[in-house]
Formats: sequence, C-alpha cells, structure tokens
Amino acid sequence: MDSTQKENVAEQIKQQGDLVRRLKAEKAPKEKIDEEVAKLLQLKALLTDNEPYKFVLKTPKGTKDHGPAEMAMREHVFNTIIACFKRHGAEALDTPVFELKDTLTGKYGEDTDLVRRLKAEKAPKEKIDEEVAKLLQLKALLTDNEPYKFVLKTPKGTKDHGPAEMAMREHVFNTIIVCFKRHGAEALDTPVFELKDTLTGKYGEDTKLIYDLADQGGEILSLRYDLTVPFARYLAMNKVTNIKRYHIAKVYRRDNPAMTRGRYREFYQCDFDIAGQYDLMLPDVECVRILTEILKELKLGGFVVKVNHREVLNGMFELCGVPADKFKTICSAVDKLDKSPWEEVRKDMVEEKGVSEEAADKISKFVSRNGGSDLVTALKGEELYLNAAAKRGLDELELFFHYCSLYNISGMFELCGVPADKFKTICSAVEKLDKSPWEEVRKEMVEEKCLSEEAADKIRKFVSRNGGSDLVTALKGEELYLNAAAKRGLDELELFFHYCSLYNISDKVLFDMSLARGLDYYTGVIYEAVLKDSGAAVGDGPDASRESTSVGSVAAGGRYDTLVGMFDAKGRNVPCVGISIGVERIFTLLERKAEAEQVKVRTTETEVYVASAQKNLATERMKICADLWDKGFK
Repeated sequence: MDSTQKENVAEQIKQQGDLVRRLKAEKAPKEKIDEEVAKLLQLKALLTDNEPYKFVLKTPKGTKDHGPAEMAMREHVFNTIIACFKRHGAEALDTPVFELKDTLTGKYGEDTDLVRRLKAEKAPKEKIDEEVAKLLQLKALLTDNEPYKFVLKTPKGTKDHGPAEMAMREHVFNTIIVCFKRHGAEALDTPVFELKDTLTGKYGEDTKLIYDLADQGGEILSLRYDLTVPFARYLAMNKVTNIKRYHIAKVYRRDNPAMTRGRYREFYQCDFDIAGQYDLMLPDVECVRILTEILKELKLGGFVVKVNHREVLNGMFELCGVPADKFKTICSAVDKLDKSPWEEVRKDMVEEKGVSEEAADKISKFVSRNGGSDLVTALKGEELYLNAAAKRGLDELELFFHYCSLYNISGMFELCGVPADKFKTICSAVEKLDKSPWEEVRKEMVEEKCLSEEAADKIRKFVSRNGGSDLVTALKGEELYLNAAAKRGLDELELFFHYCSLYNISDKVLFDMSLARGLDYYTGVIYEAVLKDSGAAVGDGPDASRESTSVGSVAAGGRYDTLVGMFDAKGRNVPCVGISIGVERIFTLLERKAEAEQVKVRTTETEVYVASAQKNLATERMKICADLWDKGFK
C-alpha cells in the first residue's frame, strides 16, 4: 500500500471512528453500533501487513460511466423525447435525487414487505431482529397516544424546481453547453455515487462534508462531492490521456445549507476540463476565456476572475516559516480572508493551526497584494522568487497573463516559515479568507494548525495583495521570488497573464495572493470568478471585510496534474485543468433579477392554441392537433 492509499484508509478510519463515538453518545441501538464497529475493524485490518490494502478502480455495482460516443447518442435520444414532450405543451419539473423515507414507504408493493422477505430468505437473525424493531417502532406511531403525522417536505438542503425555475435553468444550461461545445468539449456522465475509496483523501478538510450511504451489498458508497474526482477516476479506468470534456450534473455536500444564497446540499455543477499534454498555460487560459464568455452571455453584471498559483502559495508559506505539514490547513485559513478580517484569520493561524506569529505576519504581507502581470513581475524580483515552487508558479502566471491579453501559494508558505508538512493544512486555512476575516483565519492557523504566530503574520503580508500582471512583475522583484517554489509559480503566472492579453480578457483577470483553493488535488494555477456587485468591500488592505449583497463566487477551478495518478496502479499522471460553474448561485441571482424587474417567465413553448366556441367539437380539435403535431408545431 502506497502513502496515498494509507492516507485514504486512515481518513476513512477517522471518519468511521467519529461515527461510532457519535452513535454511542446518542445511545443508538446496540445492533447499529455493532454494525458500525465491525466496519471500523474492517478498515483497521486494511492497514495490517497480513492483508495489504488494494484499491479497486471501478464504478459501484450496477452502475457505469458513459463516454463521449454513448453521450452523443443519448443526447440525440433525449432531445428527440424532450422535443415531443414540448410539442404537447409539457412543462419541466425537477425533484431531489433522494427523498424522506416516509415519502416512499408503502408506494411500491412487495418491496415494503421487508421483514417477511428476510425471513423467507433465512437472513441472519441479527438483521431480522433489527428490521422487526423498526417495524414495531412504526406500528407504535399509530397508537392513540401519539398519532402519526406525515410531514410533507423535501429533505433538508434540497428543493423542488417548478416550471418557471426550470425554464430559467434550461436557458442557463443551454448557454453554458453551447459555449463548452464551441470550445470542442465532449460530454461524459458518471454515477451519482462512487465507492468511498474513490472520494476519500481528495478534498482536504472538506472530506467531512461527503455524504455517506448505507451499506449496499458489501460496498461502502458515498454520493459524489464534485465532478472532478469521478472524471479523474474515469481517465485512469479507461486509460484516456487526452480529452476535452464537459459534465453537467448534481453533486452533494453534507453542509449547513443557506438556500436563500444559493447554497444547498444537492446542487448542479457545470464542469469543463482539458486533459492531456499541451504547451504551458494554453489550456489554463482557455478555461478562463470560457468563464468570461459564459458570464458575459448570461448578463450577470460586472465580474472578475481571481487567479493564483499553488506553487506560489507553497513558496510563500515556506518563506514565511509555515511547517510543510501545515500548508493545507494554513491555506484553508487564508481562504477565509474574503469573509473575515485579517486579525481573525491571523488568530486562527496562530492559535488553532499552530503557526508562529512571525510566520503569520509574513503571510499578511503577501496576501494583501493583488494585481495583474505587474505583480508577477514585481514578485519575481523579490525573495519569494528564490523558492523553487514559487518560481515555477510565478513563471507560469507570467505566461498566463500574457495569454489573457491575447485572447494561488506554496513558495509563499516556504518563505513565511511554514514547515513543508503543513503546506496543505495552511493552504486550506488561507482558502477561508473569502468567507472569514483575517483574525479568524489567523487564529485557526495558529491554534488548530499549530502554525507559529510569526509565520501567520508573514502569510498575511502576502495574501492581502492582488492585482494583474503588474503584481506578478512586482513580486518577481521581491524576496518571494528567491523561493524556488514561488519562482516557478510566478514565472507561470507571468506567461498566464501574457496569454490573457492575447485572448482579450486581461481586464477581467486579477492576481489575488489571498486566493487559496482548499482542495488537495490542485497543483498549479487556480482561479475563482466573483461577481463584482455581490459583495462590497469595507475597509482597506488585509483587514477589509465584505458585506455580501448577492451570491459572490460563481465559478472556480485550476490545474490538477497528479489527481489521475492517485487512481492509476502505476501512478501515471495525466495533466488536467478545468473549471466548475456553481449554477445554483447564478439561478438565485437571475431569479431575483426577474422578480425585481417583474419579468414573467414563459414555462411552455406553445405556438398554437386550439379552441372551439361550441360544445361537442372535441374530436375536431383532436384532428387539428394531430395535424399540427405532425407538422412539428407546439
């Protein structure tokens, strides 16, 4: 078993252990506790030398992926069926993938006779007793003392979508799909649920938000958290090394929903990814170009695409004195800066993440900066560029900004004194800066991530900066550029901004050193699209907070070159970069806009209305309708 597999199993053991402890605290039935304890022991056994762990690369039993050829045929079939439905005046509806069990029980005949079926199959006595106990509980609900009340609702964090909503969603989806196809993407589809092994260890601190399913025939399953990890699994399974793909489907998060702001437990994502070997930064910039095309076509107002580079982050943390094992947690702390003031983020870094105050203060000098290619250039003249990781990131960002004109931070962590083993945890802390003030993020870094206060403060100096290519240029002239990791990142960002200018999108791209995507699989350029009028900044610098008036971030993505290798038996990597559009937030914004402008949404595409002024003409109307339908009228 390699280190990645061990980490995955260890994470599963931790989660299963938490579940067992919770069940015991809740005084759950003994049978349920015993069942979960047995699963825990099975997981622990995987780490023994007697039975080496073997990751099975497959989809869950009874499911399959659908590749481009199948999806092309399916699209034709679906379009034919939908066209007929619309011709007959039908409106679209959408309901959650899962329902309250009460909603389904008693609706499907013999499938509800579970106890009798188990007895007939001579199932284990423990299983029969467990189901009998449930049956007795249900019967008790029908007593006169406490009459049973059926609650008519959808599960928490989900909702139905009626005809008006679906009409708007169809418009948004069609706009997005047309853009994806314009850029040569093929459709893929993967199962709604995956083997838990497939998902574990890919999402950093967000792993706790994965929706686990009850044991189904011996397989431990979870609902998909995003569309990126299943895509990487598909590439590894089918040995695909070059593809442009798009996928629009529902994903699931066991989160506290804020449905008024477009946050749900079940929601759609629209993903576009490019896999394969390409010239440096070309696919990365194309993904940003796609984002700008879609957001312009949807007429959502002003927006900006923030970019950063994981190599720059790693170099920055290293330079700031953040231990390598805290990079992820400090990254998640920094990510809170768009919602919390610096002082809170710094406190989080020092008190919760265990970063020194000196490192936190060093970080603050970086994260307060933003700009364009000028910032990349500046950083390449600083100490950060001496960090190997940061150098790679800055060089790539430089190219990125160059491409943008035509058509975010590992070196930083190293510079701030973050130990290499803390890079990922500190990175996940930095990621929270868009939701929490700096003081909260700093506290998490120091107290939870065990980052020194010195390192946390150093990080602050970096993550408070943003700009365009000018910021890249500035950083290349500073200490950060001396960090090898940061130097790589700054060099890449320089190229990135150059390409942005070629694609005529430089005015929409901002190099923000506080941007830190917390997902573990990002390796290069990262980006996030934010609507400008979704939050008003209050104050200046790293302590600035935002008062949200709308939905904020509507899309994000980045490069993940090593994710496919996590699934491949020989560890073979496939370079990948992609974007994910959070359409639920876009829907929320468009619905508010339509309501404010009192726009009536048309839910059908009816072209002809057949009526008669007299009675007993139903057969004549039917004949006319048949003729019109045959001619393709709706």
